[in-house]
Amino acid sequence: MKKLLLVLVIWSAAVFAQNGIIVKDTLNVVVLQNFNVPGDRFILLTNVFKADFSAELLNSKFEKIRDSKNVTQIPSQKELLRQTGGGRGATVQFALTETIDEPGVYYEKVNIHSQSEVSQKNTTVYYKIVARLPSISSEINLKPSYYFNEKESFSFYGREFTDFDGYSYVIEDAQGNTIEKGNGAFVNLNGILKNIKNVGKSLKITGMYHGRKFNYLDPATGNTRESAWQFSIKKLNLEEFSDFQKSDTYKEVFISAYDKNAMKILYTYMGNTESGFVVVTPEVSNFQVKSEPVGFIKSYAAKKSGNFLYVTFELNDEFLSTMEKCSEENLKLTVRFSTQFGENIERTYDATILK
Repeated sequence: MKKLLLVLVIWSAAVFAQNGIIVKDTLNVVVLQNFNVPGDRFILLTNVFKADFSAELLNSKFEKIRDSKNVTQIPSQKELLRQTGGGRGATVQFALTETIDEPGVYYEKVNIHSQSEVSQKNTTVYYKIVARLPSISSEINLKPSYYFNEKESFSFYGREFTDFDGYSYVIEDAQGNTIEKGNGAFVNLNGILKNIKNVGKSLKITGMYHGRKFNYLDPATGNTRESAWQFSIKKLNLEEFSDFQKSDTYKEVFISAYDKNAMKILYTYMGNTESGFVVVTPEVSNFQVKSEPVGFIKSYAAKKSGNFLYVTFELNDEFLSTMEKCSEENLKLTVRFSTQFGENIERTYDATILK
């Protein structure tokens, strides 16, 4: 039983030797996140008059990477001198704060020099550090491209990155120009996607923690991903609805000269997405409608209603009066306009008008 208890004590203290080096404890940490050595406690020295503490971060081969400078000592050296001025030793506590950038196995080498009433001690202890990547709280499924005015948002919050104020992001175009930047792990792309100046651009989102881009574990696959995502913004497709037929379809269409409801063509910008449709009303300039024969239409207009641009026109009564009853006349319409996307639209339609 005593042997078993001894084994358990040794195991719980996690004290073991590697190549003649004593490893005091193993710390499991996450990259880019501050952590304390040793863990959630201090190195404690009792009844000492002097104490010096230094530390170095080593790689897995025990090669020095850098000195560890962020050391906390309680009491400070000045206060320690004051407390021990009466000839009695004091209790000193040491701890250090570290941050590791890349995943892997590291060691913290801690050197302690202390002087008590009876002796001086030089002690070196090692702490094994296993640094791993953070995991993202929810899967990120950004599409490679979005339509103008589509909706999208996502969060790159890491479960282990607990400093909510440490998150930030930047959105840049292909030339490195900053389109938008913000604080926090939540990114709402709606403003970017509805800005017509961004149509045709390829954009990159970089998520950062404490100002650093980072790798993370994908919650769906477990694969390593980088906190950077690219997408492009494309314009919608111009769709139209009319009783008239496009000239290039070679299909004859008959329309009554007195069917005023047929004397219109509807246009809208539309894109089909996984969740439905994105629809945007065309905004036009340089609007023009011409007819063949000339003079077949008396007037025309363009107005917006809902998601549609209505192009309406009225047949010329004087022209109709020249047609015999029960006769027919082919009407060709050419519609031209420019849109908010910089497109110059020209569409030609045919219909046979019946009187």
